[in-house]
Amino acid sequence: MPTVALLILRLLFVLVAAGLGAGFMNSAILPSEPAWIPWLVFAACLLASGGIIALDVVIRRKRLETMTAVYFGLLVGVLLTYVVRLALTPLLPDVNNPLNQKAQQIVYWVLLGVGTVLCYT
Repeated sequence: MPTVALLILRLLFVLVAAGLGAGFMNSAILPSEPAWIPWLVFAACLLASGGIIALDVVIRRKRLETMTAVYFGLLVGVLLTYVVRLALTPLLPDVNNPLNQKAQQIVYWVLLGVGTVLCYT
């Protein structure tokens, strides 16, 4: 039986995934027609979070060294994402210009993708 803290952590993870899905739904990158595509992306985010939690439940005994390495790798990935963002800033379009709303959305999602890849790596 999982502890209360673990249940709360898993619930927070699902809520973050739901927030990410809602962010995708409201972004200008996804096509608005047909109307079910944003909902499909939202459901995919929730399904992915459920799959990760299921994988966590299946793997019973996790080694402390492995978990520490994963968290340390995530911290290094976040730091590298920040450094890459600083390095790419001169190459990216001006996101402060209100006329560049589409460019703002694209830059945001590109940086999110770069961060995801770096954290995974």
